[in-house]
Amino acid sequence: MQSHMIDFSDGEVLVEVNGFVKGVIFEMSFVILNTRTNAKRVDGPFGNGHAVDWLPKDCIGNRFIFRMDGRHIIAFGGRYDPVNPCRLTGLTFIHCPL
Repeated sequence: MQSHMIDFSDGEVLVEVNGFVKGVIFEMSFVILNTRTNAKRVDGPFGNGHAVDWLPKDCIGNRFIFRMDGRHIIAFGGRYDPVNPCRLTGLTFIHCPL
């Protein structure tokens, strides 16, 4: 399993998490807003074999987007698949006003 750290500059907040799900969450991207300049950047996608060359990069499944206008995400957690603990089966978000 591979890990990745997302660094936030001063004034940056997480405003959206999106990706694809089909039974499990298999791809996620993070949209980060600079509150000083209103510029957005995307970190990701993560999952769906993007760390290896031998898996197809097909996005089969349903797209999900978590975003609330005027709010930013301060924390999130997930549930894992007990059969395969490396798979997420759900996400929960905590958000607050910008």
